[in-house]
Order: sequence, then structure tokens, then C-alpha cells
Amino acid sequence: LYRLDIVLKDVNNGNVGVVNTRLVVPRFDDDRLSSSSLILADQIQRVSMKDIGLGQFVLGDMKVRPKLDKTFVPSDSMGVFLQVYNLKVDDKTHKADASVQYRVTKLGEKTTGDAPTPMLKFDVPQNQLPEHGEELTLENMITLGSLGPGRYKLEVAVTDNLAKETI
Repeated sequence: LYRLDIVLKDVNNGNVGVVNTRLVVPRFDDDRLSSSSLILADQIQRVSMKDIGLGQFVLGDMKVRPKLDKTFVPSDSMGVFLQVYNLKVDDKTHKADASVQYRVTKLGEKTTGDAPTPMLKFDVPQNQLPEHGEELTLENMITLGSLGPGRYKLEVAVTDNLAKETI
């Protein structure tokens, strides 16, 4: 648990303001499948080798500009950025075996079953998943043109097929 203090000073009139907030850093167990926070972005792009890890919104070799209001229009593409940790690695191939599914459901839809029917649903083919051993970084742009106005929920399900765990 950390405390974040931000001090702002107006250089023109000398006024000073302070904002204090709690900053909770989640604990990750080494033996359980876990993930970062899901980031919805209006821009996801690779950065040059010299800019890796540098600059605003740069995570590793990607620039991920979050869409803070999480509002998109049908002509937009919605960027999805998520990192998954602690995938089990096969002892023989030294590779992880994971499957990824995206589901977008409309909030407030009446259903007869247990869960609403997804408006968009797709799996990421195994050959399109990056190979990084125990870690998996998902960065995808989802086209929203087929969705009408409304409030939606995005779910990303990642299954470690070797450990039989889903997050």
C-alpha cells in the first residue's frame, strides 16, 4: 500500500494545491494465473527500439493511449491491452499453450438463459498469439461498426490449457 501525493503550483500567482490518494499495488502469486488491469485504448502502436520503455503511455515496446471515458462510437476501433502472467510452460517444447476469447455483450439485454448472448464473440487463433513463455501480452483493435448505441461489457477469457486455469 502506497500513498501518492501530487503537488501542483501555479507559477503565475504562487497558489499551491495538493492531491493525496491511496495506491494499492496488487500482489501476484507466482503459481497462479493472473493478469494486469484491462486497458481500453483509442491508440495502440509499436514504438521504435530507441523508445522502448520511454515516454508517456509506453508499456514495453507498445504505446497504449487509454481512453479514459471508455466511450467509443461505431466508426472507432477499440484498443484492448492486457498482460497475462504465470502461464505454465511445457517442459518439452518450452512454450505455453493458451487460448483467448473476446466477448462483447450489451448491458440491460433481457435473456432467458444464464448469461446474455454476446453481440461480438471471437477467438484469437493460436498462431496469432505472441510467444513469450510464462507471459502473454494481448494488444488488439476491435472494430465496433456492427454495434448500435448503448452500454456494453467486454470480457476477455484467457485459458492456460496446460494448467487448466482460466482468468
